[in-house]
Amino acid sequence: MKKCAPKNYEKLTSLLMGLFYLFRRSPKQKKGLERAAEALHMKMLLPTRIGGTRWLPHFEKALNIFSRGYKLFLYQLENASHQNAKAEGLAKMMRDGNLILYMLSLKRVISNLQSLSLYLQTDLISLADAARRVQSSKTAISQLCEKDDSTVSDVSASETYKQEKLVFRGVKAKADQSSLIKEIVENLEARFPTSDLVSATMVSSFKNWPDLTSDEIKDSTFGDKEVETLYRQFEDVAFWKSSEGIALEDVLDQWATLRTLIYHRYPFQDRQKLTWVTVMGSMADQQLYAVFTLIDITLALPPTSVKCETSFSAMKLLKNKRRGRLRAGRLNDVMMVKLTSPSINEFDPDLAIKHWMTSTPSGQPRRIKREAPGSQGDCIVVSEEDEKDVASNKVPENSEYEDDDDDDDDEDMEMSAEHAFSVVLKNE
Repeated sequence: MKKCAPKNYEKLTSLLMGLFYLFRRSPKQKKGLERAAEALHMKMLLPTRIGGTRWLPHFEKALNIFSRGYKLFLYQLENASHQNAKAEGLAKMMRDGNLILYMLSLKRVISNLQSLSLYLQTDLISLADAARRVQSSKTAISQLCEKDDSTVSDVSASETYKQEKLVFRGVKAKADQSSLIKEIVENLEARFPTSDLVSATMVSSFKNWPDLTSDEIKDSTFGDKEVETLYRQFEDVAFWKSSEGIALEDVLDQWATLRTLIYHRYPFQDRQKLTWVTVMGSMADQQLYAVFTLIDITLALPPTSVKCETSFSAMKLLKNKRRGRLRAGRLNDVMMVKLTSPSINEFDPDLAIKHWMTSTPSGQPRRIKREAPGSQGDCIVVSEEDEKDVASNKVPENSEYEDDDDDDDDEDMEMSAEHAFSVVLKNE
């Protein structure tokens, strides 16, 4: 994005970071923004930062908030412009028509990329699912060159945005993102290269299986080429325990049997939700060991490095400055809980409570709301108010929590405050 439109990109990032620094670090401007929201009967919004290791979600969030709060931000900046040169410069940049057109066209591209990024961070996706999603995203992004954005066209024709008049200095720029889209598609192809092996993994995803009739199933050769590719790639790994080895013809015969059984047992609608755990469990007696081994290896191939990055992020949050003496064993246990446990909404505490009730040194159940003479740690008293708070997921007022998205972390910014405001004042 910096390469395709360096001037517009720098102006846009300077505007977004300038708004962030002005309203986040100035209590006076923040209070003025709250009063402006009340006067305009709008929801109070605060600009967010951009840049850092999570550049894509930060940029999309900043653009969405800028678009939703455009009228609010502009109202406060123009009110404060007679006393604050930075506010005056930011207000003039917000009325720059060419910059708004660039922002709107960029927002659409960013939205497609963020959608792809979120899907690739999903748990339990296979290499086949990821490859298919990348290919679909490249096609969708490429088609943006041929589609007209109605929002951009309306702003360009009316020279207004959110009912606010825009100023077009010089020649009105065209919202042409063809060069940017071309660069993005090329980078996606370089980042996610296709190969015969990646294409062969498509057989491991039931969403890629074609819908065949009974007559077509008999003559179908679906997956034969892909299974052969997987066999030649993983023969030494998959069948090293076999003394005589397993021939390619045997694997293909097992694949043909498996394919026919799946088509007959599971109709098209059921296959969309079908998993290999279900298939292997129901067909364990069908003597299809070889083809199941290849499928297992295919499903074990990680499509992205998301799990590794998530683990490092979790470790950074858990072992912070205040927990520097956390030992490796305890850190491993805590990370396992954080990474593998279900979310709070999905967690069923019944088994954990039952385990805690019986996990005493003596093996006797714990005594609730009853304290035995001389006992200090084997009982607990729970009040009715505490039970209500736990049932409603209410957080006690004196509880402490950490915000893992520290908006004031200067080390994770797109640019410093000095750089952002220098561009703002230069464009004033």
